Amino acid sequence: MRRNLVRVPLDDRQWSGYRDTWCHRILWHFCHGWFDPSRDSAAEDAIRQEFAGYHEANEALAQTLTRHLPQESPWVQIHDYRLLLVPGLLRRLRPDCGIVFHMHVPVPEPGAWRWLPPDIRTAVRLGLSGADLIGVQTPGDIAPMKAILGAGPDRPGHGLLHVEAHPVPIDPDHLFRTARLARARATNAGPESTWSDRGGRILIVGRGDPSKNLPRILKAIERPLLRRPDLRNRVSVPCLAPESRTKPLAYRRCQAAIRARMATLGTVGGHGLSATLLEDDDRARALLALEDYDVLLVAPLADGMNLVAKEGALLNRRGGIIIASTHMGAWEALQPDCLDVHPLDTDGMARALERALAMSMAERHTRHERMCCRMLREDPHRWLAGQLTRAAAIRGCIRHAA
Repeated sequence: MRRNLVRVPLDDRQWSGYRDTWCHRILWHFCHGWFDPSRDSAAEDAIRQEFAGYHEANEALAQTLTRHLPQESPWVQIHDYRLLLVPGLLRRLRPDCGIVFHMHVPVPEPGAWRWLPPDIRTAVRLGLSGADLIGVQTPGDIAPMKAILGAGPDRPGHGLLHVEAHPVPIDPDHLFRTARLARARATNAGPESTWSDRGGRILIVGRGDPSKNLPRILKAIERPLLRRPDLRNRVSVPCLAPESRTKPLAYRRCQAAIRARMATLGTVGGHGLSATLLEDDDRARALLALEDYDVLLVAPLADGMNLVAKEGALLNRRGGIIIASTHMGAWEALQPDCLDVHPLDTDGMARALERALAMSMAERHTRHERMCCRMLREDPHRWLAGQLTRAAAIRGCIRHAA
């Protein structure tokens, strides 16, 4: 497939308002359920002031797209919360264009939209309504998305907008190739050499983002280790937590809390436990770690998908067990073979961890093999083609009805 990269020029003001404020400080938090401007007057002021930069960036992209689209019946797929306005803006410029929009992050509950001014809510609704098809990550995201759009958005000449679940897949072939390359380049001198190999490697992988819930996960790991010396003697806790965004205070506090929790884990029971924090963003190391865990604990507060959990299910070579948050899209793909936890239930995570560490190897391998088989069937090319085919069928029905 040929790829062309086209730059969309933005000045410093537009870029700051678009990326730093609206995308990172407002929309990301908003979609993950922890945006509350009543607690942050600066964020409240920024909502309206910086929306102009977000709108201008989306409009610049729509105009650039228009200049590069073919003349005859073009198709466009637009992705995620950074481009919510593009479908509507593009529809206005090219009414003949087929448009698919996919939302990768969780869709906010309808009540959350009250934090945004009415004119901004309207802009978002009209932006999304420009698509022929909106794909979301889970069936549970369909109703909130329809609620945002209202009961049948007004799309003269284009019929009703369709919202369907199209969960983002992993690419097994690409993942295996990348992991093989990582193994070929690996040395025996890295921190991995200090991790326990006695059936108790508890792996944590996630950015230093408050939505990833890492401080609470580490607190849950600490609880059974405090009670049980037998576990302390056999487990290691590698935590791969690269810094995410260094400007927002919430992120800096989250990273500091991760460091503090890992330091506490290293002193559990009065002696050194193998608890290793790695903050460099090393994809190869993460893939190697996913091959060799006994327990992978992934419990975000909210996550559209969490591809790490899917990758871990496919790559692992030890019959590893996944403890998965019910608040992430990947949970449905891992069912019924993962262990479920609520992301706010620290005690529940601790109990699930003890259960996973006590599980027989036969049960571990049975669960893992079933998850692995499901992951092997995932195909990003089929995922993309399926949405385009579905949207084309919708447009064909509309033309026929007209």
